[in-house]
Amino acid sequence: MTDVLLLNNDYQPLSFYPLSTVRWQTAITAMINDKVDIVRFYDNWKVHSPNAEFKVPSVIATRRYCKRVSKVRLTRMNLHLRDNFQCQYCNGHFHRHQLTLDHVVPRSKGGKSTWQNLVSACVPCNTKKSNRTDIHPKKLPYQPTYYELLPAFKSHTLTIRHPSWIDYLDWPEENIILAA
Repeated sequence: MTDVLLLNNDYQPLSFYPLSTVRWQTAITAMINDKVDIVRFYDNWKVHSPNAEFKVPSVIATRRYCKRVSKVRLTRMNLHLRDNFQCQYCNGHFHRHQLTLDHVVPRSKGGKSTWQNLVSACVPCNTKKSNRTDIHPKKLPYQPTYYELLPAFKSHTLTIRHPSWIDYLDWPEENIILAA
């Protein structure tokens, strides 16, 4: 156990994907500097300094509200989530390992790796399209917000470090795995 769940002052995680956590040392420092409220402690876990003993928190909350970043990082998983694991050329649904990323405007023709130029594609469609520009995706690619992807995140598995975190996650329990 090395991580501590970090909540905003509204007792909601700052992010789900990845889940907002800090190392226990950072949590202790924030606690000493009066930057966070302690919500829960780990059972039977204390650390010692030459002058003090501290229980290690398992869940902390910021004292000040932190604005959530609605900008989503461009990653393969986030792009497949945006496209609902669907090939944007044939509309077939696939497992994430069966999908590739396709540049609408191919890199060989100056296309960049951006939200507005990448789509999910199955291997046959991506091979067929190759570096052509006359084949277009069914939906125009765009940059989603964090809040648009949140329902898609929640349909996937979330791995947590401690059972005390479950009470602070608005997540389907069947999709939560406790890490060993």
